[in-house]
Amino acid sequence: MLEVTTYNIKGRYPDYKRDFHRIATRTYTAERINVIREFAQWLTTKMTA
Repeated sequence: MLEVTTYNIKGRYPDYKRDFHRIATRTYTAERINVIREFAQWLTTKMTA
C-alpha cells in the first residue's frame, strides 16, 4: 500500500513526476505489473475461499 501511495504523490508534483519517469523503465514497470498480478490472484483466492 505504501508503494501505491508513493506513486500517487509522485504523480501529483512535477519534481517527483520527473524523478519517477527516470526510474519507470520497461523492466521496472513489468516487474511491478507482475507483483500486482500475483497479488490480485492471491486476493481472488482469499475472496472465494
